Amino acid sequence: MAQSDPNLSKAARARVEAEALAITLFESHPDFPRLQVRMRERMAEAERNSPADARYYDTVARLQYVLSRFEIRAETFWELVSDIRWQNAFMVMLDIAAGVAWAEHTGRPLEVLRPASPRADANFDAIHAKVQEWTKKGYNRLESVHRNITGRNIDRLRRECGWSFDDLAEKTGLDKKLVLGHVNEGKGAHPSTLKIYADAFAKGLDRKVTVSELKPAEPEG
Repeated sequence: MAQSDPNLSKAARARVEAEALAITLFESHPDFPRLQVRMRERMAEAERNSPADARYYDTVARLQYVLSRFEIRAETFWELVSDIRWQNAFMVMLDIAAGVAWAEHTGRPLEVLRPASPRADANFDAIHAKVQEWTKKGYNRLESVHRNITGRNIDRLRRECGWSFDDLAEKTGLDKKLVLGHVNEGKGAHPSTLKIYADAFAKGLDRKVTVSELKPAEPEG
């Protein structure tokens, strides 16, 4: 890791260290090189398709172009979010991307040029609205991943029992469509429903099966 600048404030040093850790984490993912290549291809395409006015700083066209580049960057890192550690790193990358977007729009970094007019404030808010939007998308993706893990666990235990989906519906007393929704569509299951599954699998396998075996534990930050 790079040496911290002794002239930076404590908060600034913490931000630099968080950024370095987030970048290192994403670079460690085996899909990172492929996604980076695709990101750069999409950036080049966005540049080719941008209107002439997008070349000039602080124009409406420039802001729309910059926001499209932010979306491309955000989606690239969003695809790698799989647990809370990656979500936290993703949020750091979104903050970095917001700073880049402001510099791309104005021609100067936020540390040098802060919003100083109602129009500049609105442009700044438009960039940060994207940060909030993609932060929420990251959490939604995390929730979906967890639901899908639950579905895979239900299906794994169903197969261990040697049951068809009809059998599982009969053993649990749950509607088959609901069971298929949990397994195939990642639909969330109420804790009481998970308890029904666990009890049925415990009888079918003649061993203890708990709700925690079905539902993934919340990862530690």
